This record gives sequence, C-alpha cells and structure tokens, in this order.
Amino acid sequence: MSDRTLDDIADDVMKNETAIKYQAAKELQEYLRNPANSLQCENLDKLIDSLAAWVNSSNFKVSLNGLECLIWMVDRTHEKFKVYISTALPPALERLGDSKEQVRESAQNLIQKLMSCAASPQYIFERLMKAFSHKAWRVREEILLCLINTINIHGAASLTLSKVVPSICKLLGDPNSQVRDTAINTLVEIYRHVGEKVRIDLGKKGIPSSRLSIIYAKFDDVKKSGKMLVPTEQLTQRSSGGAASGGAAAGGGDETDNKTIAKKAQARRVSSSTQQRKPSSSSSASSSHPSTGSSTPTLVDKDTFLASFEDVDTVNVYSTKSLQDELNAIYQMTNDDKHDWEARAMALKRMRSLVNNGAQDYDCFLPLLRLMEEALVLSAKDLRSQVVKEACITLAHLSCKLGRQFDHAAESVLPTLFQLIPNSAKIMAISGCICIEFILTNTHNPRLIPIVKSHITSKSSSIRKQTFHFINIIVSTWPPHLMEKHVGLFVEALHKGMEDADSEARSTSRKAFWKFSEKFKSQADKLFNILEPSKQKMLNGELSGASSTSSLDSNKSYRKLSGAGSHENLSSGSSRMSMPKRSTTAKSRTTTEIDGPVTLGKRSSSEVNLAAVDRARTRYTAAKSPTSSKPASRLARSKSTSRDSLGNDDSNLLYP
Repeated sequence: MSDRTLDDIADDVMKNETAIKYQAAKELQEYLRNPANSLQCENLDKLIDSLAAWVNSSNFKVSLNGLECLIWMVDRTHEKFKVYISTALPPALERLGDSKEQVRESAQNLIQKLMSCAASPQYIFERLMKAFSHKAWRVREEILLCLINTINIHGAASLTLSKVVPSICKLLGDPNSQVRDTAINTLVEIYRHVGEKVRIDLGKKGIPSSRLSIIYAKFDDVKKSGKMLVPTEQLTQRSSGGAASGGAAAGGGDETDNKTIAKKAQARRVSSSTQQRKPSSSSSASSSHPSTGSSTPTLVDKDTFLASFEDVDTVNVYSTKSLQDELNAIYQMTNDDKHDWEARAMALKRMRSLVNNGAQDYDCFLPLLRLMEEALVLSAKDLRSQVVKEACITLAHLSCKLGRQFDHAAESVLPTLFQLIPNSAKIMAISGCICIEFILTNTHNPRLIPIVKSHITSKSSSIRKQTFHFINIIVSTWPPHLMEKHVGLFVEALHKGMEDADSEARSTSRKAFWKFSEKFKSQADKLFNILEPSKQKMLNGELSGASSTSSLDSNKSYRKLSGAGSHENLSSGSSRMSMPKRSTTAKSRTTTEIDGPVTLGKRSSSEVNLAAVDRARTRYTAAKSPTSSKPASRLARSKSTSRDSLGNDDSNLLYP
C-alpha cells in the first residue's frame, strides 16, 4: 500500500469489477486521509469521472463508497475541486432520493463539503434549484433539509433566500405530506434567522389563509421560545425603520428650525392655550389634540370613538372557516383603494363587529391580523377622511380588545398615525391623535417607545407637542419594568422637550418629567442637575402649583416627604374634594397635576401649605358656582391668614 501512488489507485477505480472497486475505495480513502501523500495524478479527471459514476451506481455500497471518496477528495483539493463541481454535484443530487438513509446522508455531507471547501453556498445552491421540482418526493424533501443545514452552518446571509422562498412556497401544496411538513419547518427556520421580513413576504405569495395561519402560529411559537437568532433590536428597526429615519432626517436642522418656530410661537400661544385649557373627556393623562378652531365644534373625540366601538351591525362567527372568509373579504376590500370609499369604511366597521362577537378568541385570528396589517396601514393613509376615521377607530378598538397581543400591528401602524397629526383635515389629525392615545394606553409594548421618541425632533411643532403628550401617557401609565430598557431615551426626550420652541411642548415635558421621576428618581435627579437654572426654576414652579391641585384628588392617599405636623389636617380637610385634571398651558402653570416622589432642587418639604390648599379649593368652588365665588374667596383668605405660619409655598406632596 505504501508503494502505491494515486495513479495506481485511480487505475483500480476505473475497473468494472465490484470487488476491485471496494478495495480501491478503501485504499483511496486511506491515501487521502494522509496529508503527506501527494495529489499529483495524470488521470485525475478520469478518477473524478469514475467516482461520479460510482455515485450513480444501483449498488448502494458502491454509491456510498463513491460519495465518501469524493468527500475526501474535496477535503484535500479545496478550491481546486471547483472545476469538477459540474461532474460531482448532479449524481449527488440524485442520491438525495435514494431509499437508503445512509446514502442520502452521505450525499448531504458531500454537498455541505462542496459549500465549505470548493465554492460558496450560493454557487452550489443555484445548481441545486431544480431539485425543488424533482419528480422524486424524497429529493424534494432532502433539498429542503439541505437548505436548513446550509442556513444553520453558513448563516442566512450566505444565500439569496428571496430566490428560494417561492420554491419553498410551492412545496407547501406538495402531494406528499412529508414534503409539506418539511417546507413549513424550512420557512420556520428561515424566520428564525431572518425575522419578521419573512412573515411580510409570505403574505404576498398567495398562500391559502388556512395554511398561512399554521405557519404564522409556528413563527409565534419560535419567537416565544426565545430561539430567534435575529436580534430583537433589528426586528424593531425593521418594523419602525421608516419612522426612525424620518425622525432623524427631521432632526438634522432642529436647532435652526426651533429658532424660526420660536419667532412664530407667540402668535400661536393665545389660541393654542385657549384650546388646551378645555378639559379632556377621558384618559389617564390629560388629552391635547390639534386645535379645530375656536368657533368650530369638535368633529371627533374619545366619546365618538367609544360609541363607534359598539355602533356596528352584528356579524356572528360560527367557525374558523367563516372567520377566515370574513377577514379575507375585509382584506380584499381595504387593501385596494380603487374600491368605493363607502365600501371600505363599511369593511372596517365589519372588522370591529367581528371582534365584538369574539373573533379574537379563535386561534387563527392573530395570524390573520398580521396579514391585514398592510391593509390597515393603507386605510390610515387614505385620502378620504371618513375612511381614515374608521381606520383609526378600528385600530383603537383592536388595541383595547387585544392589549399586548396588538403589539406587532401597533409597531406597523404607529408611524403612519403620526403623519396624520399635521394634516390640514382636522378630522384626520384628531383621529390619528386619539388612536395613538388608545394604543399607548392599552398596548404596552417597549418597542413602541423608540418609534414615539423619534418624532420629538420633527420639524412640525404639532407633531412635537403631541409626541411629548404621548410620552407623558407612557410615563404615567406604563409599569416601570417595561420602560427601564429605554430610560436613556426618556431622559433625552424630556431634556429636548423642556428646551422646545413650542410653549405647550415645554409645559407637557415638565409635567412628564415629574411623572418620570416617580418611577426613575435617580435618572430624573441627574437630568434636573444638568438643566439650566431657569429650567430648574420652571420645574420647581410646576411642582409647587401641582401640589395644591393634586392634594384635592379624592382617589389618592397622601404622604409628605418629611414631617407629619399637618398631614392629618390636610387629609381630613380636603380628601372629600376632587379637582378636574387640566392640561398645563404657558399662561397658567399652577394647575398642573403632579404626583410623585421628588426631592430635587432646594425645596422645603417640612410642612404642607394649607394656604395653597385653600386657594386651590376656592378656585374649584368658584368654577363650580360662579355666583358664590367672591364670598368663597374672602373666606379662603380669612382662613389662610391664620394658617400661614404652618407652611410655605414650596411644600412638596407625594402620592404613595
């Protein structure tokens, strides 16, 4: 054996006797295992051709030996074997359909060895594409398994998967059940590596909804299991990239733009403040929507939304099939703006009716909703204000019903809703604002925070001030553990907000700051300390005014930062009264609500200012009974003079 050269072994390989082939295969493998043995061979081409012929042999042992010898040959020659790929690959592909599992496994190993040593995975896989339509079902199944192996070994970036996915989708309808199941598993594996883009692409492939719902359910299972290989941040960027990039572009000239806006802001302040002083109808945080003009009645408000949730025809859902048919009909209607606008608006109402009748209880609903996201976004972009209004109401309704399960759709639609805010058609602008409020109140998804924050540098002042209002909603209503990963974004946003050219944006930011300080006190302290003295003074003034208003809230218990001298007096004297929440304005900052543990700045917290409490109570009584305001004021002043010694105007109150 030691005296035999590669040429000698090649001569035996080319012989027809089966026994000689077995012996030649053994000798060739031993020869190639030794790195010291030379690969010089006069008949190398004929040797490769003979081994390829072995692979095609009907004798599975000969075929198996041929595959093993080719694997060793590729391992020794590396890139030099590329010229023989066209000879070795076709028979290896045919062996993928062999009845012997051992042969199929060796064929897979040869293909992977070619990808690792001889050529790129893309180069090899392009020459395997015909296997997706091979007449033998095992070949179709094995090529899917080969794709899974390739992705796991070389990564998803090694292949142009967009060219492969259509072939996989065709196999979802294969006559053989094993091929169909493997096709689904292959798509799941691609999703694990690539992320949500796969889900979006599949929605455009015309896959039957019943099969698509199964695939989406498997996607969700993988996502929940924590086996995703694509980073969560990347998924977020893909979903909100448009908004983020838009925000960044808008922020490029923010400083210059702010100076220009500041010159125009004074003219707007009076009308804006007048609009913002109107109390909001419903929300955990005060609402501030775009002005509709002082003499124009509000076209839509939260009460309109709440009434529209239920004001729809009854559509009963009897089975999964009927639900799929209904949602498919809605999708077809809303995804094409060439349909009559009234029909599109009715389709959106029908969507709400399905949800009211328990559609969300079916397992297929959420996967089908993913398919409809594109249509919902398109409806929110519609040129017809009535269609936009119905789209916003439907999105708000879904958020209320689904909660956190609406998170993916919320990410998709939120950037579009922000673009409605500066719309000259006020019904669109207000509908967009209210819809965002509903989503942020009901769907607590941390991935929404960067999308919202990206709009604080918008060139539109209306977008900026609404954005700070939305940030206030988040810091007021969301639990801290959902916000802690984005604390830096909140700090940056609040800092920018307090320096914004728009007075309402600044005021809302100050209000949001104190809400933020309740949950992240140390970060709030750091932000406070880096602010200019004038900004610190404004914040302290906000807190001082807020203490008198928040002290009258009947739904909270009260606790001072230090001392307990007059705490009981305050609780017993004012706990039965309640103050309406009012939006802070540039003109009147003393009625801003604040409830949070704050010890920032040089503040006295030894006593509660009962004089301030009495003054606030007087203002509330005056608002309720205009005819008795003057006597009440005199009484309040009389009481306050006897209590001035008990407190000072810088007292801090704290909700526990």
